[in-house]
Amino acid sequence: MSGQSAPSGQSAPPTQRDLAQAFADALLAYGDWIAGLPEREISIGGTKFSMIAVCGLLDQFADELPQHVFDKLRSYMDPVSHSDLIVELAVNCS
Repeated sequence: MSGQSAPSGQSAPPTQRDLAQAFADALLAYGDWIAGLPEREISIGGTKFSMIAVCGLLDQFADELPQHVFDKLRSYMDPVSHSDLIVELAVNCS
């Protein structure tokens, strides 16, 4: 449907770029979030998603993370409890 707009009242489906930006926004929001409080909401094409929902939307993509996003994600990981994930991300940065 390239070049076509969404029907009136509906937004176009998010692009990979929209989802990548939403993931970066979710990572930044996570840094300010306090466990036990409602998750911050991230807007994608005018629709609000929880941080965890944004991550779920990205499950279908295997593109490599931009370095600044990877670095932020890595900064939240504990070397002991997240050691397996840290190794996996070092091998497959997506």
